[in-house]
Amino acid sequence: MLTLISIFAIMFNFSLYIQVILPVAFIMSFLFSALSIPPIVKIAKKNNLLVYPNHRDSHKGGIPRLGGLAIFIAIVFSLIFFSGINTVIYFRSILTAIIILFFIGLLDDLDNIISWKKLIWEIIAASLVIFGGNMYFTDLYGFMGIHRLYYIPAVLISILVYISVINAFNLVDGIDGLASGLCIQIGLFFGIFFYISGDNNFAVTTAIVTGATFGFYLFNVYSKQYKIFMGDSGSLVLGFLIGLMVWRFCSLNLVPSNGYHIQAAPAVAMGFLTIPLFDTLRVMTLRIWRKKSPFVADRQHVHHILLDLGFSHAGVRRTLILFNIAMSLLALTLQYYFPSVLFIILILLLICLLFTFMLFKIKEKRKHTNI
Repeated sequence: MLTLISIFAIMFNFSLYIQVILPVAFIMSFLFSALSIPPIVKIAKKNNLLVYPNHRDSHKGGIPRLGGLAIFIAIVFSLIFFSGINTVIYFRSILTAIIILFFIGLLDDLDNIISWKKLIWEIIAASLVIFGGNMYFTDLYGFMGIHRLYYIPAVLISILVYISVINAFNLVDGIDGLASGLCIQIGLFFGIFFYISGDNNFAVTTAIVTGATFGFYLFNVYSKQYKIFMGDSGSLVLGFLIGLMVWRFCSLNLVPSNGYHIQAAPAVAMGFLTIPLFDTLRVMTLRIWRKKSPFVADRQHVHHILLDLGFSHAGVRRTLILFNIAMSLLALTLQYYFPSVLFIILILLLICLLFTFMLFKIKEKRKHTNI
């Protein structure tokens, strides 16, 4: 069992790797992202590549939606720099998929693309890492009584997981700093595990993703002169990379390395992604229930509910990120007492449902009070 004491002991074991490589990867990616945003904002404003508020938005004036370009530049250049650390098969497949998702997201930012066309490109990107890099789920850890997967079901489930995580981050990107803040938090959780498990490839990749996202986060949340939105070009890339972290996390825990093992890894990974996954599932279910397209945008997201309750952007961001951290820690704790994947998922789902039910009741109460 991996206790909190052993985790902290390992974290403070300052090896040469953690002292040099990981901080350099994080800082390099952060600098690429942060330094590229001011010129991107200037060019976007000069060419009127701005997003103006509509009935779903709460910002004022035109804001560039090209933050994904800064994130893409930071991740790609940093991955190329550290390509000697990453194996060739990982690097080639991941980089190609990132490029595809970035450009399809950029096209969607500049000229809206039909949802099903975007979905096709997401499947193509997922297929590249599945077939080109053998990055697919091979075991369900006993979920629904299933353990080892045959090849075709494994491929289909892997595609489903990748596009689910990609679209979860795409949909949760609705207010300043929420998607990027969640990505940073989730990256830290996965990054710590990859490091203590000795997976240097994914530890570096996670440091790069987290650094690039942090550079964007500062401008998106705190800058007035160079404020910028992420856009689909950023959310699709980050969602895909988080999906890769989920795959690697589950794969590493099939065969415990260095004595560290997370039981019910798929459920714990879902715990790390509670807000993006649950909110996407809830919103799409509501849209289908109301006989609407699950891809048509509305104001049914949890962050919209909190905004309607009077929370500021900062308040919504803090509330949802703290809730996601709490659910992540709960999932880690539950795995020691309830190793069943299904049972942990049901507990997490029940808590999320109670959370949103409470928000709806508060919203209805305030609505009737104001009448």
